[in-house]
Amino acid sequence: MEVWRYTLPFGDTLRSGRYERIPRGAVPLCVMVQRAEIVVYMLLNPTAEKVGRRFAVVATGWHRESMGDWAYIGSVETRAPDRAWHVFDLGEE
Repeated sequence: MEVWRYTLPFGDTLRSGRYERIPRGAVPLCVMVQRAEIVVYMLLNPTAEKVGRRFAVVATGWHRESMGDWAYIGSVETRAPDRAWHVFDLGEE
């Protein structure tokens, strides 16, 4: 098992990223800001089959009727733009 880092895109309100190369079964550990980018750390088996994985990065105040199967990972603050962001795992594809 290893811990890998993935950069997540973010913008005004909602951004979802898709990573084709995340090994199946990877477990999100935490989210943080590094060098002005939002990153998620994942515990994974690097030899596992690579699958698509999606995340949502939403700003405070963002509205959605249902979160479905979204799994909360964590929240971070950024300075540019000056906001709090909340990161959710949308699962494997």
